[in-house]
Amino acid sequence: MKDCFKVHCVICDHQIQIELEPDEHFQIHHCPQHPDRVLVPFNENRNNRDYLLGIDLDQKYLLIDVLGKGQFAKVYYAIQKGAFQLMKPVAVKVLNEDRQELEKLFLDEAKIIAKLKSEHIVKYIDSGRDEKHKLCYIVMSLIEGETLSKALKRESQFHAADALHLIDQILIALEEAHELGIIHRDLKPSNLMLEIQDGKTVLKVLDFGVARPNANRQREETQGMIPGTPAYMAPELFKQYDGSVHPRLDLFSVGVILYQLICGYLPYQCEEGSDSIIAYYRLYHKKPKPLPLPKTVGGHVQQLIHQAIHIDPKKRIQSAKQFRQMLAEVLKVEMDQLHLQRLAQDRIDHQEITKKEDDLSPNVGDELLLVNETFFSKQRLIWLMTAGLIGALIGLGAHFLS
Repeated sequence: MKDCFKVHCVICDHQIQIELEPDEHFQIHHCPQHPDRVLVPFNENRNNRDYLLGIDLDQKYLLIDVLGKGQFAKVYYAIQKGAFQLMKPVAVKVLNEDRQELEKLFLDEAKIIAKLKSEHIVKYIDSGRDEKHKLCYIVMSLIEGETLSKALKRESQFHAADALHLIDQILIALEEAHELGIIHRDLKPSNLMLEIQDGKTVLKVLDFGVARPNANRQREETQGMIPGTPAYMAPELFKQYDGSVHPRLDLFSVGVILYQLICGYLPYQCEEGSDSIIAYYRLYHKKPKPLPLPKTVGGHVQQLIHQAIHIDPKKRIQSAKQFRQMLAEVLKVEMDQLHLQRLAQDRIDHQEITKKEDDLSPNVGDELLLVNETFFSKQRLIWLMTAGLIGALIGLGAHFLS
């Protein structure tokens, strides 16, 4: 069955209806008034329109829809033009502003992603600058799934074993990045994508926009700027930060994500409910303890989480490799416990089914007794009727003889 929807030109609002086959990604239709623009999915809100939609970026990528946006860049669903009219859907990240210092940081991200080959990191395809539109861009593989933040809103909490499996995939990505000296610095659920491949959930790390080389006392290119999202940033970033970049910054973020997956809330929360840098600056100067984990969370899992989100970086897990080793041990315990729980539940379910069958079935002994009583009652009745008939015949014979 075909899908029917409206497309338009964001400049002049020229509209048409198109029909797509189930396996079609998109159809290319150019605006008759603006031939350099393609028609994109209709948006009736003129105040919220993105006027980059429909452009042919660098004569290679047609920007079709907005997938997400951040402070300095937007990510677009795009069509990569190819030979023989082959069209491939991709994700294109475009820098919002034409500023030289931001362009350097942006293109640094492209170089970083290009080095990383893990299946748990978004795949780099291309990067460059479109001189006509004065736009820098990075092209990546399109991930057809949802962010972990969206999954969290839907599920609220994850079973410990499922959460540990997802965290292990983040750590696989970080292990490669850290070995190459690359620290992500902005790990959070909205920068993690979940995709179903061959029936399994595969996690991929996105957005290396603030990633930097691992170097002692590495200063920020933009003075006074601390990158990241406060709720997932390591506490040392709020305490006379000297600019040093090390793997423990990422590992703290991973620990917070693990805590959030299992509990449904964050381990460190500001009293005023704010999530600003100033609010977390005040919070961490009080050296707070994390909110208690639910009692249902196993001791091994609790110990792993507490070591990952420790306020003191020296007492924290030191490397992605170490984190994975500890996680593997905890996951084995969790899986063994889960297996035992399922066996116990299966036993309970079997007992309940057997009891219901017993309640529904009649008692076999009672049934036999009822059959026997019915049989003997019929036999007694037949005997009495036969005896009465014989008696009547004898009486009748005696009458005629007399």
